Amino acid sequence: MAPEGPQPRTFSSWEEAFAYPVPNVRGMEKQLRRDIESNKEKLRTLVGASYRDLLGTAESIIEMDGKMRRVETLMGDIGTRCNTRLIDRKNANLQAWNKHVSANDNARLAFTCQLAVLRSCPETISTLLKDGQSLLLASRVLVLSRLLYAKLSKRPNPPPYLERLKDRLATLRRRLLGTIDGRFKSAGVQKDDLVEAMCAFSLATSSTATDVVRHFQHLRLEAMNEKLNATTSEEYENISAALRLYIQTLRDIRAVAPGQLSSALQSMKAVPILKSQDLLRLEGLNLDLHERGIEDDIKSFTPYVRHDDLDRQRMDQMLKQWANTAIKSFFEILNSKIQDINDPTQIVALRVEILEIWLTQRQHAQAVNSAKVLDGLREVFNEQVVLLNQRTCRSLNDVGEQLVSAIQCWQPGITDALPSLWSLGTTPSGNDSSGKSFRTKVVDLSTGKTVAIQRLVSAYDAWLRDIDTLENIITEAKAHRWADIIDEADDDDDELLENKQLLLSGDDPRTLEEALRHDLQSVFASLTNTLTSIDLDFSHQASQAAFLIRIWRYVRRNLPATLSRQDFGRDEIPKLFKDIARVTLDAPLETCSKRLDRTDRSITFPARALWEGKPELPVLPSPWCYRLLLDVVQAMAGHGTDIWSAEAVKALTADLRWRLAVLLTTKGDEVDAVEGSHHVNGDVNGGSRAESDDSKTEAIENGDPMTGADTSNTSEEPQDVDNSDTHGKDAEVSTAIKPNHRLINGTSSKPPDPSVVESKKTQRLFDITYLDSATEFKREAEDDDTIDKLADLEDTILKAMTIEGETVKQIRNNAAEYWKRTSLLFGLLQ
Repeated sequence: MAPEGPQPRTFSSWEEAFAYPVPNVRGMEKQLRRDIESNKEKLRTLVGASYRDLLGTAESIIEMDGKMRRVETLMGDIGTRCNTRLIDRKNANLQAWNKHVSANDNARLAFTCQLAVLRSCPETISTLLKDGQSLLLASRVLVLSRLLYAKLSKRPNPPPYLERLKDRLATLRRRLLGTIDGRFKSAGVQKDDLVEAMCAFSLATSSTATDVVRHFQHLRLEAMNEKLNATTSEEYENISAALRLYIQTLRDIRAVAPGQLSSALQSMKAVPILKSQDLLRLEGLNLDLHERGIEDDIKSFTPYVRHDDLDRQRMDQMLKQWANTAIKSFFEILNSKIQDINDPTQIVALRVEILEIWLTQRQHAQAVNSAKVLDGLREVFNEQVVLLNQRTCRSLNDVGEQLVSAIQCWQPGITDALPSLWSLGTTPSGNDSSGKSFRTKVVDLSTGKTVAIQRLVSAYDAWLRDIDTLENIITEAKAHRWADIIDEADDDDDELLENKQLLLSGDDPRTLEEALRHDLQSVFASLTNTLTSIDLDFSHQASQAAFLIRIWRYVRRNLPATLSRQDFGRDEIPKLFKDIARVTLDAPLETCSKRLDRTDRSITFPARALWEGKPELPVLPSPWCYRLLLDVVQAMAGHGTDIWSAEAVKALTADLRWRLAVLLTTKGDEVDAVEGSHHVNGDVNGGSRAESDDSKTEAIENGDPMTGADTSNTSEEPQDVDNSDTHGKDAEVSTAIKPNHRLINGTSSKPPDPSVVESKKTQRLFDITYLDSATEFKREAEDDDTIDKLADLEDTILKAMTIEGETVKQIRNNAAEYWKRTSLLFGLLQ
């Protein structure tokens, strides 16, 4: 870049300009000339603008001077011509004229304006209520209408429709008060709206602050009772809403009274009604037009409402009194209401909801003792749950009544009838394609569940489900965490509230559990008495006993978890076992007695050829012994395989051993009597045909026991014998098992062979040992009479025989070994 030229502004004298070359001097000259021309133009522009402004200012000054001169001249003329006495006289004459001429017009104007406003008041009030606008403004219109009606009704000739306006205003007043009451009853009303409604009520009814608060409390109590007594589908939710309304009422009263309410009432009476800006702005009244026609006493009317009659002390007293009355009413209605609830789940859910409401908002209910209210709520719900527990437990008596009815109306072949196993495959099972229904039917059939038993089991299961529901409710109550909803920082109002978790999740569930356990023990004791008092029909004793055993067992296996009594039926079931065992053994033992008669009368012993060993000893039981066990097992199966538990089998084998000992002892005495007598030739039962029949019978009876070749009694069916208690005296047992005493009219040609008699005794010893193995069970006492009788019989036979100890041991081993091989044939005896 070229260097900049010299700047003349920086020169201190004109001689410095000529220190530069001529071209530079000429450049400086041109620059100075341009600057001079530019400054001239700027100065010319500035001077021209200022001159124009100065000219305008001068013209304004001249114009103002002229105007002032004209005003001064005019004012001077007016002052010169002014006469004050004349003006006063003209003004007085004008007023006199107006008073004389327009007096009647003012009266008509006041009547017209007041009547127009009064006629507009009903429509205005109705519109305000319909649109939900300010209730206080509606009350002011109502008060204005009353003032206007009072003024117009005093005229000499009031309009005829004035009374109709009065009636309509009375209706609107009731409507207004109803709207105010509805706002009082509302739980969601805001504090400002509530204060406005209270002022409106006070203005409409001329009530004091105390009257307003008392009316508000009355309506809130009425609203609570309405919610509690509601019969809608949401009546249980209304109970919670009633408690919330109770707490909200206490909060609202403390928030607005006495301070805010008194201030609002005081400000309301500080301004005349017609001076209220809200009232003046109502278009329906047209007060901007008619206000000049309203008389002064109405314009200046100010409502007088006493606002200072309610202080804090009196307010607290009223609040406590209402709070105690309201909570007492709440408890009474709640107690009567929940008595209609039969679902314990609903009761517990309602309990949790009510307690949560109270515990989370109790700090707002300082007018009552929070601990007492909590205890009252707990007591109400606990009592109802206890009553429901009692009703539920007592319904088990219905099951007992059904059982008694089934026994009393017993129909053989119907009550105890079971469907055929093969018929289950042809029974439709509905939509169940998984076979679950079929498996259930097979299990029911195998366990002897007849239709009558299934009906009773279904009723008991339904009852047990209800009990399970109660138990689950108690368990859930124990596990409920109340600490999650309780703010422990607010627990300084009462010491009892310091451990709510223990009260609500500890004491209450424990009380309910103890009550449930007590009720269950009572009802099961009643059921036990019912079952033990049933008189079984003697002709159907076994079937009915089996029926009762199945019911006892099912109930015993499905006892409620809360029931601590685990000995249910412990003493009663063994008695039924003995009854069914006695009836089960009657027919097999009677048949066995007949077979023993035929065997003992035989003078030969063909089974001797089946003995084995050295010396030869029996290895097979006698046919009567084998068939006895087979008949016993078949008779047991006839009553149902599910009956024969270990205890039942023990009762049967005990009875069998005892009665066998008696029977074999009796038969042994008869054998000795036959052996000791000498007989002559003759026939049995007086004929050769009988002798032939007996010989055939003897051959059959002494056949192969493994094939069961006893054709003489193949068609016999076990029959129940009318028998008394087999555990009584021996004479009763002997009568129950009466042997077939068939007298022999003739005798054999020679006495019995001693070897045959000895062989029979050896076989009898084997049979008794075999039966002892078959009916063996664990001893519970050393002095068991059943064990001793069979052992004594064995000892008696051994004493009557000349046999060595090793032989006896071998016989016992043979009997035990044969029982091991054949025990599976008699599985029910195991």
